[in-house]
Amino acid sequence: MTSSCFGGDQIAASRLETRFAQLKATSLLRLAIEDLYPGRIALVSSFGADAAALLHMVSQIDKATPVVFVDTGQHFPETLAYRDDLVARLGLTNVVVAEAEGGDRGAGRPGAISVHERSGPLLRYP
Repeated sequence: MTSSCFGGDQIAASRLETRFAQLKATSLLRLAIEDLYPGRIALVSSFGADAAALLHMVSQIDKATPVVFVDTGQHFPETLAYRDDLVARLGLTNVVVAEAEGGDRGAGRPGAISVHERSGPLLRYP
């Protein structure tokens, strides 16, 4: 494919940049969550140290914003403990865990995930 195939996307991105470039990150996030896409926006997070800033901003706007965590089954116990602590500290109430199908991260179709939603504190799903 040539770059001209993406011309429309580049034009749209340029228009968005022009429209929103002057907004601070928290203002843009608030606009997206509350006004542009109310009830239709989610965040995907590794819950790593670098993700904490964005998660904090989201928690200040709407603690019920869905946050998706992909459980690869390869996380260190410390990573999962940090995730749980961050969820509790920030008061996030809508964490969604995506994991390998069947609950056995090596079973099922390769690359397939199932999504489990829980309102309230994050729980590990079998």
